[in-house]
Amino acid sequence: MINIRTKILTIIALILFLIILSVVPSLGLSLLIFLQGLIFLSVSILLWKWVALPINKLSRCLREENPSLVLPFLREKSEFREFANLLLSYFKQKKDIEEGIRLRLQIESELKNAHGELEERVIRRTNELLVTNQLLKREIEERKNIEDSLTETEDNLRLLAETTKDVLYRLRYDTLSYDYLSPAISNLTGYTFKEINRIGLVKIIKKIEFHTQPNALEVKKLRTDPNFKEYYADYLIRKKSGELIWISDHSFAWLDKSGKLIGSVGVLQDITKRKLSEIQLQRQDAILQAISYQAEVFLKSSRWNENISEVLKRLGEAAQASRVYIFKNETKEDGSVVMQRLCEWTINGVSSKMNDPLFQELPYCLAPGGLDMESLSRNEVFICTPEKLSADEKRLITGLDAKSFLLVPVFSGKTWWGFIGFDDCFEERNWSPTEIEALKTAGDMMGAAILQNSYEDELIKAKQLAERSDRLKTDFLTQMSHEIRTPLNTILCYISLIKEDIQNEQFQDLPMFFETIDQGGKRLIRTIDLILNMAQVQTGNIDCNYIELDLGQEIAHLEQEFSVIAERKGLEFTFINNASEARVVADRYTVNQIFENLVENAIKYTPSGKIDIKLYNNNGSVLVDVEDTGIGILKDYLPYLFTPFSQEETGYTRRFDGNGLGLALVKKYAELNRADIKVSSEKGKGSTFTVSFRKSS
Repeated sequence: MINIRTKILTIIALILFLIILSVVPSLGLSLLIFLQGLIFLSVSILLWKWVALPINKLSRCLREENPSLVLPFLREKSEFREFANLLLSYFKQKKDIEEGIRLRLQIESELKNAHGELEERVIRRTNELLVTNQLLKREIEERKNIEDSLTETEDNLRLLAETTKDVLYRLRYDTLSYDYLSPAISNLTGYTFKEINRIGLVKIIKKIEFHTQPNALEVKKLRTDPNFKEYYADYLIRKKSGELIWISDHSFAWLDKSGKLIGSVGVLQDITKRKLSEIQLQRQDAILQAISYQAEVFLKSSRWNENISEVLKRLGEAAQASRVYIFKNETKEDGSVVMQRLCEWTINGVSSKMNDPLFQELPYCLAPGGLDMESLSRNEVFICTPEKLSADEKRLITGLDAKSFLLVPVFSGKTWWGFIGFDDCFEERNWSPTEIEALKTAGDMMGAAILQNSYEDELIKAKQLAERSDRLKTDFLTQMSHEIRTPLNTILCYISLIKEDIQNEQFQDLPMFFETIDQGGKRLIRTIDLILNMAQVQTGNIDCNYIELDLGQEIAHLEQEFSVIAERKGLEFTFINNASEARVVADRYTVNQIFENLVENAIKYTPSGKIDIKLYNNNGSVLVDVEDTGIGILKDYLPYLFTPFSQEETGYTRRFDGNGLGLALVKKYAELNRADIKVSSEKGKGSTFTVSFRKSS
């Protein structure tokens, strides 16, 4: 702060400066200017410090309306203290007034907002009331329409309940009585509403088939189940007239407002036609299954009557018959045809008529129901019910204990053999067309089995005759062999003795004659042996003894026998054994016969060259090749090579002897030992026969 002393000193300095200027004017203009500037600057600083700065500070404090900044400044000046107090009072009053104005404005704003919100709520509520009013009007109209519709529906339902054949009902479980039954109950059962409520529907139900709970035992127990939702069952009922019909019962739970089970509401419907169709289809399926079993039995067995009891049982159970039987036609000496009862099946409680003399050899003229040979012989099914019978016939059928019966004809080929009968001993049976067709199929199948049986009998007789013929032929061949072989052996023996006695120089041609006689005799003996062996093979009279053989050893013995014969003819004969294992299971006699015939043929049909026997293994088999460099075989003749009595060259001009049985026997002997034989040949270059045996395990 600037005090009085500073101010006085400043004034004195200024006066002295003016005096100096007046005394010394010669200092020049420059000094004067400088001093003037200095004075101006000093004056400006003082004015800024004393006047401008306080005013600026005061202005800022007033502008910010903050007395806490203004009061310290004013109180420094004693002359401004009172003014500062007034100013402070002004600021306080001004602040209070402004706060009051702000609060009033705030309250006015809140009141304005509240008023707007209230108006908005009033408008929204008014709109809601208008919408509610419209909905109420619409609901009232809908309820009125529903009431009208319900009234119309009730009228329609009442009309429907009174005109439909189905029975609508409502049953209460507390009293087990109906509080509503549509009038159709009278047509359905023959009982009125009051009669049904008095006796109860359960009293006329004879059989129940449940759909919802197959294990249920009674209707009352099922319907009082707290978990009851839906009930569905079929009833077999007896009408007031005594007629049996099937009805379906389909109902739903009847609950009160609290959800408690009161009873049930449902509909009863006559399903007799549908149920009978279902029963007929089930019977038809069962009959077809029985027929399938019948076919299987007849195909497996050579005799149709071996399992006939089981076949009749299955047919009777499938057709739900009380008795099933088979009658066969028999012709008497006077030419009349009678029925002969062959077999029978009955259910429990039905008497058997199998041993009843009345039904043994019963003439068709005495059969009940107008049964005659004409209808069955035309392959027509015969159905008889009591209303078709006369008084005498009723007495006869009373002995049968049958209410009705059905007869299915049986034909063996084109011959009427007899018939199958189906009796119902409990009710008059109405056989459906499908059941009749299925049972006719059973009759046809039995006829086919009988025909097959007769064919088999004829085949057995023919086989027996053929076997007897084969035995006679074998006996004849054996006898002829003995009759021919014995004198031949005698002749050959005595010729050998004569040859030894007359050998001298006078008869030089005798050795050639004797050699020819010896070859001819041996040829005859070989021919007889081949014929006998072929007869044994064809008739199956050959006995084979299968043992383990070593083919190497067996062929080695043959090599010793045939090498001499080959050398006489000038042929090279070798046996090559390359088999690591040559053991097989076979019959020694037939195996030796295979290779004896093959080697003999190789020697016979090889004018020059060589014959090789090769033994080797291939893919688990033991193979033997008989190779020659002979005349070979034509390609066209190879398919007939193993045919009995077949030769490539025939007639009296042929070059080689033989009867064509050697290779045929080789083929048969190979088959007896489960061996395969193959041949490869080229005309003029030789042949190779390969025999393949299975190696012994």
